[in-house]
Amino acid sequence: MGAIFRLSNRKSLFLNQLVLLIVTLVLLGCESQQVKHAGKTVFRYNEPGGITSLDPAYARNLENIWVVNQLFDGLVGLDEELNVIPAIAKEWEVDSSATQYIFHLNTDVLFHEWNEEQRLVKASDVVYSFERVQKPETASPGRWVFADVDKVTALNDSTVEVLLKQPSPSFLSILTMPYCKVVPSEVVEKLGDDFGLRPIGTGPFQYFIWKQRVKLVLHKNSNYFLKDEEGTQLPYLDAVSITFLKDANAAFLGMLKGNYDFISGLDGAYKDEMLDTDGSLKKNLKADFELVKSPFLYTEYIGVLQNGSSNFWNDKRARLALNQAIDKEKLIRYVRNDIGEPANDGFIPNALLKGRATKGIYAFDKEAALNTFKALKAEYGEIPVLSIAATTAVADMLEFIQKSWGEVGVETKVEFMPSSVHRDKVASAEFDFFRKSWIADYPDAQNFLSMFYSVNIPPNGPNYTRFSSNEFDELYEQALTEKLASDRMNLYVKADSIINTSVPTIPLYYGEIVQLKRKNITGLNTNSMNILDLRYTKVEQ
Repeated sequence: MGAIFRLSNRKSLFLNQLVLLIVTLVLLGCESQQVKHAGKTVFRYNEPGGITSLDPAYARNLENIWVVNQLFDGLVGLDEELNVIPAIAKEWEVDSSATQYIFHLNTDVLFHEWNEEQRLVKASDVVYSFERVQKPETASPGRWVFADVDKVTALNDSTVEVLLKQPSPSFLSILTMPYCKVVPSEVVEKLGDDFGLRPIGTGPFQYFIWKQRVKLVLHKNSNYFLKDEEGTQLPYLDAVSITFLKDANAAFLGMLKGNYDFISGLDGAYKDEMLDTDGSLKKNLKADFELVKSPFLYTEYIGVLQNGSSNFWNDKRARLALNQAIDKEKLIRYVRNDIGEPANDGFIPNALLKGRATKGIYAFDKEAALNTFKALKAEYGEIPVLSIAATTAVADMLEFIQKSWGEVGVETKVEFMPSSVHRDKVASAEFDFFRKSWIADYPDAQNFLSMFYSVNIPPNGPNYTRFSSNEFDELYEQALTEKLASDRMNLYVKADSIINTSVPTIPLYYGEIVQLKRKNITGLNTNSMNILDLRYTKVEQ
């Protein structure tokens, strides 16, 4: 079957673009009012971290991922409960060996308009998209997600076959990642590097205008292939507006003035203005705003370089005592305004691991920590000064930790630096202690365990502590090929126990998604991966 194109009605197209242009001009010129024009609605939020590319091949951080998810679809997606659900692929089959996947595509999925034309997505687009990410010249940080893929073939225009080198229990979950979104080959080839500036996808919204470091505007994809349960075309919104104010406090004030519809996350600049100490919304905000909380597959931690420069800190007894010296319950209550869950049980969030054997291994026990450091001081002669590399974004948290360790005789110094410098120095093992965080790429404990797989020592991966254990590696590799979920979970539990008893990290807390939204916003969906889904969002007039 040849390519199928759908020509636009130019008169209708002109009128639609004119209306949306007026909406955009109003949006750009008057942010202080809810945008309304001829019944059109716009959802507005600020992204202080900025956006570097709209190309899914480079969507490695949450800022980029949020927008990419509005512009593109993959074969599959995730619902609010982290179940894999159909997207471009309406159904799939897996053979008994779990190495052959056959995806049957929806036959009514259109790419966004380009050069006044739209065309249907074909199986060859899926093949192109996957192969593009794997090519070294693309330099995609997501190249690793296809490590288990042997071959991708278009069996016909609506059927894709994926052959794996070995069974991969998390393969479908991996396909929900932004790197696996489907792109049109002819547009990517034509635009080259500019595709990340003027993207064409299949998502519920399409690119309209991007003034870098100022504003990005997306418009509704009126030909989106999904409808709600009542048969109404998605999305409900007409546009999405994103600004890039770096000042978190200014963005919060903008929210109060009516410039934005929601804020995600908790910044030290405004957390005390937004929340009481028990984590509830301030009384003066309750009339106009709603606070939404949900679990987040995220771990905040202090990493410890294995075989570092100090024999004292290379002793895992000392690292365990550092964990025990921090009252993480108080850390959450007083520093985080009761947002998050104390990471007393290990590195992996409890939501991903059932029946773990190290429950409470890192729980607060000041007396045990004091006794350990007293014994180690007698053994080593002194307790060396502990120096942590960090960014200023977590200054209040590190001040709390510094005080906690001081109470058990550990002097701590914090070296603050820009995030880009911090990232490079941690990757090159220039610090024995460093503050980091890990957000799940896909909803499987394997994603967190990969942080300790010896093959992933930088520059090959995110094993920043440079932890290495043959026993752990064997369990990790065995879990990669285990098809039975219960047996795989047992392997994860064993691998988790090795990590937690070896103490290569000081886990501080598991994340919690915090969103402040206006009460007239409904259908704002998210999940514990913190993936923003605006398809069902409405701005009530």
